[in-house]
Amino acid sequence: MLFVLTAFSIHLTGGPLLALGLLAILLSHEMGHYVACRLYRVDATLPFFIPAPGLSMVGTLGAFIRIRSPIPNRRALFDIGVAGPLAGFVVCLPVLVLGVLEASLVPSDGARGGIFLGEPLLFRWLVALLRGPTSDGMTLSLGPLGLAAWFGLFVTALNLIPIGQLDGGHVTYALLRRKAWSISWIGSWVCVALAYFGPNWIVWAILVRVLGRRHPPTLHPRPGAGPPSSPHPRRFRPRGARAHVGGRAQPGRLRPLLRAEPHHLVLARRVRGGPRSAPALPHITLTGSTSTAIPGQRVGP
Repeated sequence: MLFVLTAFSIHLTGGPLLALGLLAILLSHEMGHYVACRLYRVDATLPFFIPAPGLSMVGTLGAFIRIRSPIPNRRALFDIGVAGPLAGFVVCLPVLVLGVLEASLVPSDGARGGIFLGEPLLFRWLVALLRGPTSDGMTLSLGPLGLAAWFGLFVTALNLIPIGQLDGGHVTYALLRRKAWSISWIGSWVCVALAYFGPNWIVWAILVRVLGRRHPPTLHPRPGAGPPSSPHPRRFRPRGARAHVGGRAQPGRLRPLLRAEPHHLVLARRVRGGPRSAPALPHITLTGSTSTAIPGQRVGP
């Protein structure tokens, strides 16, 4: 329902091409997060879209997904956080190329009634590559596809700010866990300082404070630790394991040595038949899964 309302809101604002291009970028961004969550067996919702007719120049405030279970480790957090911007950027590129080809050159005086947008470097490079140098006194007037690409790049850039539970905050916590809070604190005050260049940064600074500057911890602090929730589960789940005692494989002796404890399995220091029949085995911990959920984790714009 929210997807249909958002599509209708964008259509009313800029027509069908704007709705098609912008929804493709936003949907690919959020589905990048969602697919990464499924690969790591993290419970997450499908994307929620935010219609905003009259409140946004494109008719929407973006989309987001909600993560409903703990992220197992920092490696999974990194992949989930970076998957959205990468997927959105891949879809944004062809939309941007079509938008540059669609744009028209108009006299600078004739564009006074429009809205002047900033020029990302990628825009400048593609304009120079596809359209050549622009004459003096002329400016590029974007069509609906160009506006969709510009907004997609803008949303991606904002999400990469290393604050809290934004995509940049996920990546920062995954790489620099102990310094993530300090970086997030500095980034939030940088947003406040940027209000000098425009009032929109005040809204963004307030939104960042509402979402929170502290990133929730992962289930396991080490990058590769955790249950078999990786896209490569064989690295965590031994199959056909055997207990080796005295240099010989003992197929039936591993099972009785395992006793269940919270979040992991511990291999006991004894072998069936008593300590005289075989030397004591070392203490081995095999991590297992958990279903404990921590609320409030979000991904996406």
